Amino acid sequence: MLGDTVAFDVRTLIAQDEKTQFPIRELSTYFRISQASMEFLGLNLRAGRSVVGDTIIFNYESQRDLNDFVNMVGIHANLRNTTVYPQDLALFAPEAIQLGQAVRVNGIMDGRVRKFKVHDMALGIGATHLVGTLDMDGLPDFMETFIILNLQDSRLNFRDLAFLYNEKTLNRLEPMGALTMNGQFLGYRPILSPTETSPENSVAFVPTST
Repeated sequence: MLGDTVAFDVRTLIAQDEKTQFPIRELSTYFRISQASMEFLGLNLRAGRSVVGDTIIFNYESQRDLNDFVNMVGIHANLRNTTVYPQDLALFAPEAIQLGQAVRVNGIMDGRVRKFKVHDMALGIGATHLVGTLDMDGLPDFMETFIILNLQDSRLNFRDLAFLYNEKTLNRLEPMGALTMNGQFLGYRPILSPTETSPENSVAFVPTST
């Protein structure tokens, strides 16, 4: 302990939420907390079926900001070999259950929940693998969130992204099969097809092979 800073090395922590029965199967990290930040360094977290590593830092003006986490708390996360299951995430964001499959994440995130950027991103869901950068502004209301997604050498299978489309749109996209593409998605809502645009949703995807 130094000044207002408390730090300790967590070797193994196992716990379970009394209300939801959500289990923390393993937590190891170097933990440090002060009036300005909360740090999880060298993080290895196994909670529910999900696995999270390796560094997450929360920054704030005072610990009172934690009461308005979405808007007031800055996040720096270096995510490596992270896999998040929708059933686990839905405990905190119920709409996440629509993902249907586990999401694999590697990348560096900076910002707040409301507005953040992910670079050096490698995101996988099913057979879909997205590489590039992601900016999101507007969460937790996904339908009002402005998205900038830049992709390089990414593989896209529309069935993996079924949670983004209605059945009619998905039936139009599925015959395209798996696409390897470079390009950008810019807008407030998911694309209708790789060539459609609208005033609210400008899309520029350039398939490189199928």
